[in-house]
Amino acid sequence: MTCFLLRCAYESQLPELCSAIAKNCYNQHLFFENSSRLNATDMNALGYLIARARTTSKYWQVGFSNCPMSVQHLASFRHHFQQKLPGGKLKRLYISNSDLDADGALELVNMSSALALCEKLMLSNNKLGDQGAKILSSLVPHLHFLRALDLSSNSIGDEGVKQLTSSLKQCQALTHLELSSNDITEIGARDIAELAQEIHTLVHIDVNSNEIGDSGTADFAALLGSNAALQYLDLGNNSITEIGAAHLASALTVNTCLQTLIFHSNPLGSGGAEVLFTMIPVSNSLTRLDLQDCSIKCNKSLQTVICNALQFTTSLQTLELSANDFNDSEISAVLEAVNSSNVTGFKIADSGIGEEGLQSLGALLCQNVKIKQLALASHELISNPITFEGLCDCLTFSEGMRRLEILNFDGDSFKEQIEQRVDNINSLRKANQRRKIKLNVIDMSD
Repeated sequence: MTCFLLRCAYESQLPELCSAIAKNCYNQHLFFENSSRLNATDMNALGYLIARARTTSKYWQVGFSNCPMSVQHLASFRHHFQQKLPGGKLKRLYISNSDLDADGALELVNMSSALALCEKLMLSNNKLGDQGAKILSSLVPHLHFLRALDLSSNSIGDEGVKQLTSSLKQCQALTHLELSSNDITEIGARDIAELAQEIHTLVHIDVNSNEIGDSGTADFAALLGSNAALQYLDLGNNSITEIGAAHLASALTVNTCLQTLIFHSNPLGSGGAEVLFTMIPVSNSLTRLDLQDCSIKCNKSLQTVICNALQFTTSLQTLELSANDFNDSEISAVLEAVNSSNVTGFKIADSGIGEEGLQSLGALLCQNVKIKQLALASHELISNPITFEGLCDCLTFSEGMRRLEILNFDGDSFKEQIEQRVDNINSLRKANQRRKIKLNVIDMSD
């Protein structure tokens, strides 16, 4: 539901329209989106809607996205929710990209009774800072049912992490913790790892785009060496080198739970990649490995290690190697290994593939009946018309690729041309009773 529609109905005093809006509240979902002029009228309209919603439930999900939230706005929302719905509880609260600051965090603390049963508190892309995190740490102990906390992009720093993790130890139901882009160093990483040691329900940690470095990675490695719960770890863009990769690889030889390791945009180099691929056959749980944009320049030694890893792994399903450097002979060998493996998702966009490599890619596509998701570089393919036409024919008619569901292209220089061809391909695939391909034309470096 948009803020605009609710405001118009309320200001125009149209009871029938307001009633129609209220009828949509059977599931108690209210979301204000993309309103740059959120005002008191909007909050009054929200109170009107809450009071008249045709539901007997007192459990609500409320979200404010891209709506600048002043302290007054949040105080008004708290007043309306608590006054017009006595005993009402917010099961999920989303306030993202809305300029929420430390004073706003204090208003959330004042809502502790309404948040007592909150399962998801999502506050990404705001302005909390370390002071806001400190204030929220006084709210967290009251959230006994909290399962997911997202404070990404709030500049909370190591001090904010210290305050939060100390309080979060009381949230024994917590499963997801999102702390990307928060100026966290190895000091904060140690606190996060210690938290995960104490909360055995925590299965998902995202600390992407911080500065934890090799030292902080060692703390996560220690966690993985003894933790039987964590399934997803995002360490992307954290200035981690071959040294940090070695810490993790050693831990993963004994870890039996981690399924997803995100390592993109770290300066691992070929040595770091080789260390991680050596670990893969030993791991029985890892299903996804993301090494995109890791300054990997493939050589004969690394090629051999990758091929051996793909040959002997029993768990790996998604391998992401885009934005690295592979020559044609090396990528041909890797593609052949992919074709013989259990991998169903493969990303190799923007990796310097030449004509020979593209021919090997075409052979892979024609033969492979497992691949469900594939990421390629549009400029590499379109510049080679023979290969591009061969790819289109393969997607349309070949026995291979019949399970392909998602096709990603990096960059949008050829977006219109690719979209048109994929539309034609999907028409023919439908006639042959094959899955429709979902096309994403994206920037693979993001």
